Amino acid sequence: MRPSTSCTSTVTTFASVVGLIVLPIFGYQDEAARVPPRRAGIAFNSTNILRDVKEDAQLGRVYLPREDLEQFGVYENDLMTGRVTPQFLELMKFETDRAREFHQRRNRCWG
Repeated sequence: MRPSTSCTSTVTTFASVVGLIVLPIFGYQDEAARVPPRRAGIAFNSTNILRDVKEDAQLGRVYLPREDLEQFGVYENDLMTGRVTPQFLELMKFETDRAREFHQRRNRCWG
């Protein structure tokens, strides 16, 4: 499964920041040290996005990648109104599978 470009770049930017900021504090200079916090940030944030789909939509926010919504034929209005369609269920299965893959990649960083 290919990660969404918009999802990965947004998640990396916001979710990995804390882990990346503390690396120099602990003396890590090697570029390889940046991989675990990036992967952890992506994994945790992708799970948070899925957990909060309903709440975010009620607040007028959608964090699911637009390209995924389009691919599965899910409209932002469907999310805002809480409309559960077969397309929405397929989208959520796809997003859940992607989040699991992110967590598996994160786990491989630590052995």
